[in-house]
Amino acid sequence: MKKAYTLIAGLALVAALASCDRIAEFKSYPFVRLQDGTTSYSVNEDVGKLTIPVTSYDNENGSGSVTFEVVDPKGAKGTAFTVEPSSGVLNFTGNQTQNITVTVKNNEGVYTGNVAFQIKFTGVSGDLTMGAPNALNVTIVDKDIPVTWDYVEDIWEAQDYTLAGAKDGDPYHAQIKKVDDTHLKLINLWGGEEALDGTITFDAATNTAEILFDARQVVMDASSYGYGNLILLGQNDAGSWAFSPVKAKVTAEGITIGPWNMLITAGENANYLWDNSGYNTVLTK
Repeated sequence: MKKAYTLIAGLALVAALASCDRIAEFKSYPFVRLQDGTTSYSVNEDVGKLTIPVTSYDNENGSGSVTFEVVDPKGAKGTAFTVEPSSGVLNFTGNQTQNITVTVKNNEGVYTGNVAFQIKFTGVSGDLTMGAPNALNVTIVDKDIPVTWDYVEDIWEAQDYTLAGAKDGDPYHAQIKKVDDTHLKLINLWGGEEALDGTITFDAATNTAEILFDARQVVMDASSYGYGNLILLGQNDAGSWAFSPVKAKVTAEGITIGPWNMLITAGENANYLWDNSGYNTVLTK
């Protein structure tokens, strides 16, 4: 269950020298790392090329090499993607950025499944030391995944976004269960473990589906916080929060639910919105 909380963080640093005669010396060692600190990429199969920058730092007068390998559990290298340099070696002189390039094959119209692999540094030589991060997980998303019940009925990773685009909390999991050919239950939309009833319509021509969740359903029992139940709201045609159905769009890339909001049913804030800005929820695998 999601909870409202305040996080207070502090950082204290205390340094002292044993005597006035001692001199504090700091030495910087040349190192190499993935440039922007990214540890994972998820790209569509039509991305073309993915460029991964690798940079050496504090290496003005030095040189060296870094070696890397491709950890490929499905054996898709060479058919779904290629990696350059194929030698698995990057050479650096001074402070440089070298690129690892992943070329993705687009099997448009053919479902081959998602491909996941890892590019992992295996060693350094010369003046360089290994920095972090030094491994990158890459997922190539097959946009031709059939949007059927086999795809929809699953446990999904969920992430909330306010309508302004900011993330709300850490990823969690939501589950979709099939009831019959046109009905389903969505469990744990907002971390409250409640089940929402929805109707689903598949469109084979566009490989998409639409889900409608009726308003007034309980998203979370918030009685322990003094709010009673938080019940589902959608937006009407004028864009105002109302007892209107909440729509969800299903594609091969995931499910987007919203915009949606919640109405507080009890306590001093009864009949007020939980958050005026509302939410979108994105489900991915």
